[in-house]
Amino acid sequence: MCQQAFRHWVQKKYQTLTNLNHAYCGAFWSHDYTSWDQVQAPSPLGDTNVMGLNLDWHRFVTDRTIDFFDNEIKPLRALTPNIPVTANFMGGNPSESHVFYDLDYQKFAKHVDIVSWDSYPNWSNGYESTAHLAMKTALMNDVMRSLKHDNYLIMESTPSQVNWHPYNRAKRPGMHEMGSLQQVAHGADSVLYFQLHQSLGASEMFHGAVIANHRGSNTRAFKDVQKVGQDLQSLQAAHGTTRTAAKVAIVFDYDNMWGLDDARNYANETKKYWRTIQEHYQYFWKHDIPVEIIATTDDLTAYDLVIDPMHFMMSAQFATKLKAYVQQGGHLIGTYITGVVDHDFLAYQGDGLADLEATYGIKVQETDTLYPQQHNALTAYHQAYQVNDYCDVVETTTAQVLGTYQKDFYAGTPAVTVNQLGQGAAYYLAARTDTDFLDAFYERLATSLALKPALPVIKANAKVSIQVRENATTRYYFVINFSHRPTTVTLEVPLRQIFENQVVSGKQDLASYGVQVYMMNK
Repeated sequence: MCQQAFRHWVQKKYQTLTNLNHAYCGAFWSHDYTSWDQVQAPSPLGDTNVMGLNLDWHRFVTDRTIDFFDNEIKPLRALTPNIPVTANFMGGNPSESHVFYDLDYQKFAKHVDIVSWDSYPNWSNGYESTAHLAMKTALMNDVMRSLKHDNYLIMESTPSQVNWHPYNRAKRPGMHEMGSLQQVAHGADSVLYFQLHQSLGASEMFHGAVIANHRGSNTRAFKDVQKVGQDLQSLQAAHGTTRTAAKVAIVFDYDNMWGLDDARNYANETKKYWRTIQEHYQYFWKHDIPVEIIATTDDLTAYDLVIDPMHFMMSAQFATKLKAYVQQGGHLIGTYITGVVDHDFLAYQGDGLADLEATYGIKVQETDTLYPQQHNALTAYHQAYQVNDYCDVVETTTAQVLGTYQKDFYAGTPAVTVNQLGQGAAYYLAARTDTDFLDAFYERLATSLALKPALPVIKANAKVSIQVRENATTRYYFVINFSHRPTTVTLEVPLRQIFENQVVSGKQDLASYGVQVYMMNK
C-alpha cells in the first residue's frame, strides 16, 4: 500500500513528466512513463543510489502525514470552528538536541493553528555543561516559535526524569523551574506535563509525572511543579506578550538536511548540519541577541543579518532571493558546501549558480575534506584559528579577503571573504572553525550592525541568559542562571521583581539554576 501511494505521489508531483527521465535516470530503463513499477520506496533490500528518489521519499512521508492530519481535523473544523487545532511536534535525538528529522515541520506548521511541542532536554547529563545544553534548548524553542513567527505551547514536559533517554537522570533541585521558565522566556504560553500520574504498568510507568506511583504527591518533583505553578500565576500579566523582534535569522531547510546527509561525498560523520547551526547560534545566545530560524520561503528583509550555513541543496530562486536581500542592504553569511545541487538533487554544471557567485564574489574550486585528526588553520584579525573537517578552496572575483589558509596546497588562498553588493555585504566562511573564530567574527558584526540589545540588567558571565517578552506598554526580563554556582546581576535602573512583587535596584543575587523575572514599563 505504501509503495502504491509513493508511486501515485511521484506521478502526481511530476505529472508533466518533462524532465523526469533526466532527474531520475537511474530509476527508469526507458522513456515508457506508463509503468511505475520501477519507482520504489527506499529499502535496504533495494537500490538507494538514486538520491533524488531518497529525497522524494522524505517529502512524501511529510505530505502523507499532513494529508492524514488534515483529514483527522475535518470534523473538528466543522464542529468547533473557533477552537484552535494543534499537534504536538517533537524534538530529535536528545543527546544532540537535534531538530526532529523525519517530518518537515516548516511545511506541517502551515496546517496547525498554534505550534505545540514536547520538550524533554536531558538536564544534568554527564557530557556538557548546563549552559551549553541551555543554548541548544533555547535554539529548539526558537525553532518552534519561528515556525509561525508567534508564541507556542509546551504540550509535554516532565517534572524530573523520563523513561526513554539513554540515561534517565533526575533533574537537580531548581532545574525544573529553570528549564520551564526558559521556555516561557522564548515565547511559550504554557507549561504542560506528560503525565499527571505515572501509569500502573507498561513502558511509561517509570516516566516522570506530577504524581508518582511511589509516595504520590509527597515528592520533590511535585513540589517543583507547585513552584512553577506559583511562578506562572505571578506571570499572568505577561501572558500574551511576545518576544522582542529578532534582527538576526538563521536559514534552516529540511530538504537541504536530508539531501546533505544522503550526499555521497564529504564525510558521513562530520557533515553535522544541525550542529553547525548550533555553533553559529551560540554567539547570539550568549549575548542575549534574539534569533529566528527561518525557511527559504520566509521574507528575508525583516532581518539585518541572515546566516545561511552549509546550504548544499539550493534552488536558483533562493540564490536570486539572497542576492536581492544583499543588494537592498542586508548582511549575509554563507559557508563551505553551499550551492552544490538543485531541488531535484542534480549537480549544478559549469560555474554553478550565477547569482550566488555574484553575491559572494567568489568561485569555489573544490572542497577539501579533512580526517578528524587532520587540521588546517586560518589567519584573520591578526590571529590564527584552527580549521576542521572542511575547507572550500576559492578564488575571488569581486570579494575582499579577510582571512587566509595557513597550510597545505591552498596556503595563502582566501578562507574568509566579504563582498560589497549594492547597499549590503555578503561574507563567506570557506572553512569550518571552532567557536573561538565564530565568536571573534560575530563580535565584530554585532558591533558594526548594533545587534546587541540595550538591557537594564547587566550579567556577570555568559552562563546567565536574559530574554525579553513585551507588549505595547511593558517589558519582562527573564534572567536565568544556567550554572550550579550562584552569581549576581546588576540592575541599572529600578525594576519590579515579579515573584517577590517589589521594586529593586543595584546588585542582585541569583541562585544556582536560579530564575528572576523583572518588569519595566516602557
